[in-house]
Amino acid sequence: TGESGHGPGNGGGVGGGGGGGGSGKSGASLTTMQSLWIFVMVLVIVAASSLGYSAGRVACHCEQVNHHHPIHPDLITSAHPFLSHKGDKGDGGSGGEGGDGALADLGNMEEKVSRLMSVSSETGAAHRALVSDLKQQLAVARAEAAKAKRDLSASMAAAGENEEATADDTPLARTGQVGADKLILTKDNPLLAGTGWGSVSAFDPAPILEGAFKSYPAHGKNGKKQDAVIFSRNKDTDKCEAITVLVHGNAKQTHCVALVEAQKTHNDVLTLILPNEKGHSKFKGKKADVSGLMRVGAEKGVAHKDWEVKPRATYVPGDGQRKEAMLKLSIFFKHKDAMIGALKPMLAKIAKHGAHKSKVITVMCLNAGNLDLVFNFLCSARHHKIDVSHLVVFAADKETHRTLTSFGVTAFWHEGFGDLPANAAGAYGDKTFTALMWLKIISVYLVSHLQYDLLFQDADLVWYKDPIEFFTTQHLEVDTFWQDDGARSDRFAPFFANSGFYFLRANDKSRNFMHDLLVGFDQIMSTGSHQHILDSLLGTHAAQFGMHVMVLDKEHFPQGQVFHHNKPVMMEFVEGTKQPYVFHMCWTASKVDKLKYMKQVGMWFLTDTCDEGALRSQSYDTGGCCRTDMVPWRVGDGTEIPSIAS
Repeated sequence: TGESGHGPGNGGGVGGGGGGGGSGKSGASLTTMQSLWIFVMVLVIVAASSLGYSAGRVACHCEQVNHHHPIHPDLITSAHPFLSHKGDKGDGGSGGEGGDGALADLGNMEEKVSRLMSVSSETGAAHRALVSDLKQQLAVARAEAAKAKRDLSASMAAAGENEEATADDTPLARTGQVGADKLILTKDNPLLAGTGWGSVSAFDPAPILEGAFKSYPAHGKNGKKQDAVIFSRNKDTDKCEAITVLVHGNAKQTHCVALVEAQKTHNDVLTLILPNEKGHSKFKGKKADVSGLMRVGAEKGVAHKDWEVKPRATYVPGDGQRKEAMLKLSIFFKHKDAMIGALKPMLAKIAKHGAHKSKVITVMCLNAGNLDLVFNFLCSARHHKIDVSHLVVFAADKETHRTLTSFGVTAFWHEGFGDLPANAAGAYGDKTFTALMWLKIISVYLVSHLQYDLLFQDADLVWYKDPIEFFTTQHLEVDTFWQDDGARSDRFAPFFANSGFYFLRANDKSRNFMHDLLVGFDQIMSTGSHQHILDSLLGTHAAQFGMHVMVLDKEHFPQGQVFHHNKPVMMEFVEGTKQPYVFHMCWTASKVDKLKYMKQVGMWFLTDTCDEGALRSQSYDTGGCCRTDMVPWRVGDGTEIPSIAS
């Protein structure tokens, strides 16, 4: 109704220049809209403050509102320091200077609102009344923020800074630009006197975790951002040319970290425990009273308590296990050259005719008890038109070898494997399960010895996209890729890798790793877990030999833990909004559960007649095993939505 100008008009004020000579209705309308958005923004601030959010988080909301609905720039200016983790007194975190900063910035926003009270126009009276009301709500928000700070400080003192009370997903306080180190102590401080350290600084570890540690599973406390502490001989951390990194993952408030000076750095991190913990030589059970053994005078200091090194491993192979492992090794090395001689031309043939120029070999191993699982995998690849001619299956027995070759699969069996069970394992970790771990090791060892890139996988997988394409085109600097097991038990740290799906590049580091795994089979026998020992070795070889290990994304390479514990992602697979490369149905108590879940989710590509019993029959025609009407992620006639219940 009027263009912007300097003439008289009724549309002045915050809404913009009135229309020169026009009615100015447009300007008045803009004023009302801007007031409305100011009101919305303050409601967000009040709600956020009442819920205990920091002012930094509130500023993020303000920025999002401003992006879609521009408001007065003065109200956004005070939010900007939080968006870049800057501010006079730190990031508005809970407690300490951050809490003071949050209160100060709420006060700044009050000041900004007050400026708007000076609006002069014919509609200004109503506008000022609205802004006055908003100012009162800001005052209430400020009071609530101050009360929240006092309450939090009191609760922290009462609970001894209980971890849950301080848990937050906002960044910790920082000064300067994002990632800048914050000096905490200098050599002049009495706390550092006599220690040999020049300074202690807090720093943002994100660049390290996303750089040097990028291939490790997610770090941080429950995925929340945390600062780290660095000790330096100098005041300036920029002079650091090497860093010894200690990743501390114990959540107990009573678990401390000691940095002890020595002539040389130890490669292993030692955890010390008191007599009230299992592993200590004087441990008398969880309910035993050992307070006398733990009590020392305060004047003596923490070092005088009855500390002992906590064993990292809770297992020691017995004489029988070592003897059996040595027997297996002696049989293997007796036949090694013969096995290499027979395997070499076989691998050369399938590598030459495989679809991948990089000549990758896919390795599987199984006995007759898992024939239906491997046939299901083969049919899943056939359904998705994925070439698996580069596959070699190490058969635990002649029966399995015969069945596989009848289906056109390259299979390998040799007496050098030793005696292996023919039936499927009854449960995870039982004797059959452990015995088959030997075949899992020697099969990969032999292919690795012949210097092929290789993908190893268990039988309980299906393919939707060719994973070899990923491994041969992504992260070429990585020596080995591993599926994330999903478990976060200490025994699988630091990579938490699943031993049923991994890729090894052909190099000295991967061959060295497989050699150590081979000769350490007695440890696998003592734990009943191939994965337990394998994960421990991964950490050792990454640190000691620089083997570059990468753990795969669970959404692209999911497994049974995703099935059981991440139903939203499972629904995305079912709905087709996400498509993984593979799915590994581990995390099951037995084969019975594997078949149940795979069939109910729409991962079963075999006809009803093609089961384990039929496949073990010499007269069964394997040519009719694959379903022709299969629709992935569907059941019944191919139109029914599957059940993802577990």
